[in-house]
Amino acid sequence: MLKLKDFKANFHHHDVPDEIVKLVEFQNAQPGSYARGFALAVDDKKLLKPFSEKRDFLDALCPLGKANASGSLYALWARGEGKSMRESPVLVFGDTGGVHVVAESPLQFLRLLSLDAEPMVDADSVLFMKDDGDAPSPSAKAYAGWLEHHFHVKPVRDA
Repeated sequence: MLKLKDFKANFHHHDVPDEIVKLVEFQNAQPGSYARGFALAVDDKKLLKPFSEKRDFLDALCPLGKANASGSLYALWARGEGKSMRESPVLVFGDTGGVHVVAESPLQFLRLLSLDAEPMVDADSVLFMKDDGDAPSPSAKAYAGWLEHHFHVKPVRDA
């Protein structure tokens, strides 16, 4: 179980967007994964340090959790004073290199997770591939319903 108090450490002096707070609550209530390769997690930014040692850069990033089984990471990018975290883009940092914007906001990120596909990240691109034969994550259906109920957002059906 992920404690919200512990997860808030990822955000330093930034507010955790309401969408992400609700996702912590949803994740804690699920018996299994809701998005292939992803789970919110407390992170000390050690996975981000290969990209930069600059404190300003690292302080602007708020890790969300691993993006895939090989170690890629999702993070919110706090773009400066006066900017709402609800308007912050979500980046994926590839475990073998590459940084890409995958969503313009936390809400768009929640919708992206409904695809239930692990990203393949390299220096040039990020791809979300899903085969028709892939079994859904155990809590994917519950996640799609939760997303529609709480945010009035339709899940992504096709990569």
